[in-house]
Amino acid sequence: MTCILEELQPRVADLLRALAARPLSLFCLLVAANAVALPYGNLVHDATLYGVQVLNRVYPGHFADDLYFRYGSQDKYSVFSLIAAPLVARLGMPVGFFVLYFLSNALFLFALLRFVRALVPDRFISTLALLFMAVTEMPFGGLGIFHINEPFLTPRIAANALVLLGLERLMAGQPSLAWGLVGTALPLHPLMAFPGILILAAWLGLPRPRWKWAFALLSLGALAGAVVFLNRSLGRQLLGEMDAAWWDSVHRVNLYLFPLDWRADDW
Repeated sequence: MTCILEELQPRVADLLRALAARPLSLFCLLVAANAVALPYGNLVHDATLYGVQVLNRVYPGHFADDLYFRYGSQDKYSVFSLIAAPLVARLGMPVGFFVLYFLSNALFLFALLRFVRALVPDRFISTLALLFMAVTEMPFGGLGIFHINEPFLTPRIAANALVLLGLERLMAGQPSLAWGLVGTALPLHPLMAFPGILILAAWLGLPRPRWKWAFALLSLGALAGAVVFLNRSLGRQLLGEMDAAWWDSVHRVNLYLFPLDWRADDW
């Protein structure tokens, strides 16, 4: 077995280097490997929420009395349903969502390829890393609810792709294009794009003589925010209080919204 492994190692290394020299072939392999390891799950998880938001635009007001829409929903913070509605109206929900998922996921894997290769000069290591990331869910946040690689359609996928492309262009010395790409991600999914904006701002502020003061102010702001969010009595005074019955319902259904209940490995 040891002899076989010793013989395979140089062959695998040669294969990875050959792939690294052919970015298009590597990209196609990433898409294929991702499809096999994490096959499309159709209308599951958050895709159901975004699906209803799209249908509410295809059939205006049809779900207006639903509790999800009655008092306002997350749809007003994203242009996703506005973009997806014409395609869904033409192709139907299952086919329309699959087409958008395929395009979004392909864009994400392309952005991942560009970003990792810009970040890691060694082509052997970057190719190995890309293959690993293409087939791994990579959870983030609390309780393993969300993953970088999502096998269903959400605007998070395209937003993450645009942010990665923006950061890659930033490293290539094109800050204007970087801001444009990250700015395009913002109306798709503000929460996914906002960290990209912070990274762009920090990067551009580094060469300036007063960046240490800016970093100190940001750190103090983050600390003040943490104090408010972790201290429930102070948080109630500043942000208001949630109805007890409604808070209990949210807590039972969406436990990941409560960081104090996360496991140690979530952090």
